[in-house]
Formats: sequence, C-alpha cells, structure tokens
Amino acid sequence: IMTWMPREVLNLTRWSEPDSLDAVDKQLRGHIIRAFACAALLRADAEPPNWNYSDSENAALAQLLASLPNIEQAAQNAALRFVAWRVQRLPLFPSADQHLEDAFFLLALLILALRIPSSLSHAELEELIAWLYNAELDARTSPETPWITFADQWLLGLTNFDQRHDVWVRLGREIAAHSSGYVGTDIRQSLLDIAAQLTQNTSYSKR
Repeated sequence: IMTWMPREVLNLTRWSEPDSLDAVDKQLRGHIIRAFACAALLRADAEPPNWNYSDSENAALAQLLASLPNIEQAAQNAALRFVAWRVQRLPLFPSADQHLEDAFFLLALLILALRIPSSLSHAELEELIAWLYNAELDARTSPETPWITFADQWLLGLTNFDQRHDVWVRLGREIAAHSSGYVGTDIRQSLLDIAAQLTQNTSYSKR
C-alpha cells in the first residue's frame, strides 16, 4: 500500500517544473525525476489497496506527458505501453468521483499514439477517438453522478483537480499540430475538434 509515505514525496515531485532550472543537464534530470514520480503514482493507483489514496490522476498524466518529449524516445514507447495497460483496466475505480478521470487516460493514450505514428492504424485511431468522446459523455450523463455540477468545458470540466489544466491546454495545441499528418482523413478533423475543445480555441475546428 502506498499511503502518506512515500506518496507525499512523489506528489510534491509531480508538481516540480524542471524547465525553470538554469542548466540543460539539470532540466533533463528534473524531467526524468518528474516522469518517474508521475509513473510511480499512476502505477500504484492501479492496485486496489491504493484506491482510497488516489487523487488528481489527470494532473499526474499531464505532467508525465509534458516531461516525456525531453527524455529519450524509449520513454515515450514505454509510456505508451503503460498507459495502454491502464486503459485496458478501465473503468478501474468503483468510486464515481474517480471514474470521472477515466477519459483522461484515453486522451493520454491518443497523444502518445500521435507521437508514435506507427503504434496505431488509422482505424484504431478512429476507434480510440470515438471511445474518448463516449467516455467523456458517459461521465457527464452517468446516473451515478447526479449530485455533481460539471463545468461546461469538454473533458476538463469533469474534474475539480485543475492544478495542471494549463498543461492539458498546451497538449491540446500539440494535438492540433499532429493533425497535419492526417490531411484528407476524418482523423484530422476529429483531432482539430479535440484541440478546439481542450483549448477553447474555435479557430482549430474551422481549419
């Protein structure tokens, strides 16, 4: 069981900002440390004894995704496999509140698949995008959460754990950039729509 120790240390490390350090080698080391802390938290929260201690998984996912491009490509590949493993276990939590963050794992898997284009076929990408939209809608309309008032913003409005929503917005811009690799397909418009909703920038959906 990962309770207050060492969870508190990992949580604090999760909030670190390596890019603020004054040397490139320190920044790299900081990103490796932060990615490890986020991965350790996400892995621990896959175990039932830790469910009552889990919180703000979307923030851990965002920080992990933000650090990975600063590390060697092997880290992206490993993260893709890990997030895919977590996605296979959805819905993981019996708690309705925790279930609300399930769609963030699908979004993280989509971002990693876009970073590694050979990982999924076009048909698999389309299936993943449909799953993401359905998961977000299911969370909003689930009879298990009638007491929750959701914010209007797509996906980010599902959770009050908003400490790293700004990172998800930056990742939304990255999704828009990746859409250029899918010109002439329905995937491109879907990616632009996701980017528009994450960033609340409607110009993306009009491209």
